[in-house]
Amino acid sequence: MIIKNTTTCNNNMINQAAVVSNSKIETYRKKKLIYNCIGLVSGMTAAAVMARQLANTGDYNIFLILPFVAVCGFCLFMGMYYLDRNKYNQIKQYYSGMGCTNIQYEIDSEEIIVNASSKQSAYRWDDAVSWMENQNYFYIIYDTGSEPEAFILGECLIISKKGFTQCTASDLRQLCGAVMEEHKNKRNNNS
Repeated sequence: MIIKNTTTCNNNMINQAAVVSNSKIETYRKKKLIYNCIGLVSGMTAAAVMARQLANTGDYNIFLILPFVAVCGFCLFMGMYYLDRNKYNQIKQYYSGMGCTNIQYEIDSEEIIVNASSKQSAYRWDDAVSWMENQNYFYIIYDTGSEPEAFILGECLIISKKGFTQCTASDLRQLCGAVMEEHKNKRNNNS
């Protein structure tokens, strides 16, 4: 069975793909947690130092507090904004770099063939990390660390539920679940 789909690119789709892709990447989650924790601890330390100085002398030394405030600001900026924005820019670069408005997918149990503009690439199910869906789209997340130049759309394939030309969204849902479960079992047996 070959499932065919044509997906039209838009900014909302790319925003959602960045969020989904981030939620499945372990290093992203660790970095976000570390930056946010360091930022919060630095901010609380700055407030505690300032409160202690005010209580003891009625005045505070800005040069003692400023390094904590700077670390707090930097870490919270990185953890709450930059990491998410960076992922959004990466995914947007892949999709807009193709200069395409329509992406055509041919999906079977072995691979997903992507035609975007004049470029074609094959994504093997073996390289897929996970898949998710929402009301409008399927997202198939890949680990592109080993050979990033082979993936023309980066690490997240976005497949519209309204764009099926052969088969249906429920067929893709069943295929994704079955293939990912099979690969999960293979990985567990190899471990």
